[in-house]
Amino acid sequence: MAGWLFILLVPLFIDVCYTDARYRIIRNHTTLLVAFLCAGGSFFSPAGCFWLPALCILLGGFFLSLFNIIGAGDIKLMAALALSFDAETTLAFLFSTALAGLPLIFIIFILNFFSSRFYGRKNKKNLPYGIAIVSGYLATSLLLRVPA
Repeated sequence: MAGWLFILLVPLFIDVCYTDARYRIIRNHTTLLVAFLCAGGSFFSPAGCFWLPALCILLGGFFLSLFNIIGAGDIKLMAALALSFDAETTLAFLFSTALAGLPLIFIIFILNFFSSRFYGRKNKKNLPYGIAIVSGYLATSLLLRVPA
């Protein structure tokens, strides 16, 4: 990942993590900016932009969001970030995102357990998966990609 791309993406990642953790929403304009930056950054690489992995994530995620398995904002963010990865790296990105989501699952489980046990609250918190997506992207970009 180019240094200028990383500098431009960091404030957007902070916004994604904050709004997803606080309000459980990933804003469309933030995802659109991420998509433009990732697509623009990949045009400067010798391999070009990778539309097929992003399209596969978008289409597969659409069906998953129909059954409320994952949110549409999470899918759009993953597809936008996948624009900067080839097919093999996209699989590593999806895997590292899943690994980054495991601690979040335990944290939300513990919060739900204690809020229902000690405070009598029955409303369950859902998972802010934008944090895991950003963590998975950073892990994939910084650890697996060879800098140009």
